[in-house]
Amino acid sequence: MSLLEQVKEVANFADDDSPQIQWSHVAFNKGELWAQGARGGALAKTPDIDISIAVPAKKLLKALQAVGDNPKLTVEDNLRLKLQGDGATARIEGMRIKDMPSFHRPPEQAEWRLIPGLGKIAAFDWCVSKDTTRRHLSGFHFNPDGCVEATDGHALICVDLQAKGQPDMLVAPAVLHGLDGDQWVAKADGRMFIAAEKGGAGGFRAGNLIDAMFPPAQQLIGGARDQGRMLVNRAAAVALLKKAKLSNFEVCLTVESGRLTAEVDGDRQGSLFGFASSVPFQNVKGEKEVPEGKIGFSLAFLLPLFASASSDEVTVFLSPAEGGGLDPLLLCDGPYTGVVMPYRLL
Repeated sequence: MSLLEQVKEVANFADDDSPQIQWSHVAFNKGELWAQGARGGALAKTPDIDISIAVPAKKLLKALQAVGDNPKLTVEDNLRLKLQGDGATARIEGMRIKDMPSFHRPPEQAEWRLIPGLGKIAAFDWCVSKDTTRRHLSGFHFNPDGCVEATDGHALICVDLQAKGQPDMLVAPAVLHGLDGDQWVAKADGRMFIAAEKGGAGGFRAGNLIDAMFPPAQQLIGGARDQGRMLVNRAAAVALLKKAKLSNFEVCLTVESGRLTAEVDGDRQGSLFGFASSVPFQNVKGEKEVPEGKIGFSLAFLLPLFASASSDEVTVFLSPAEGGGLDPLLLCDGPYTGVVMPYRLL
């Protein structure tokens, strides 16, 4: 991994908006590169760089892009970092390491657990609430039952990572961005530590945990299963919803004569365009059939729900019949489960 790639990884935790200037810096310190901000921090090993200085993350990234990925780094007497690359030189005003805040490291007694497939979880951050006042919905919840859950109150996702017994944690999405494959995880001192190898000897992330109680997601999923069940071709459904999105962000799903129709009423929604197109579905044998009827959903949640699945055919639970209440749409695809809440058609 080039120095530029390492800096990008670590600088993701630098915080330029914080009133604490040190949180906007990355630090080189005797073979280590680290940054720490309001969300947490990250550390990478740089054994070939034996300097001690902290510099603004944004300026360092710009300098590396200008002089090359792996320049020679030296600290000048006036506390400047000098970067010398292929015919180009850059200098950045620095700060002494002792003026930086203490970096949070995993304690030696921390219990590490291997979480399979953790690297794919960040792709579901569309379901995390962006409302900073709703702390209990503003992160990914690591459920001790082995699942990772997220919801913003309108849609919900649950991914079963088969990690039963994992620590109960709620962490911001940014802590999980850019991870690859399986990861070792530990909970200690109010933080979540993530590393590619147990103990974090080769580098790690430290995410500050969100102090809030996540809502009982499994209750909603369990209730949504008591509906009609159909099998739908995922690619066909995604193509259908993408076409509907061109007209409006609200869509009416109609179940009739073995077809699932996505419909946009341009006149009702004040749009210049209307839309109606359908795909066939099959009722699951031996299960409750999906009743005919209509129900409304937001495409902003429905489209990523189907797009996040991976199988050719997905199971959808739906009860759109008039008078049947406003039941959510539930999608199941192996370890992936998603729910989207409906709205009442006018």
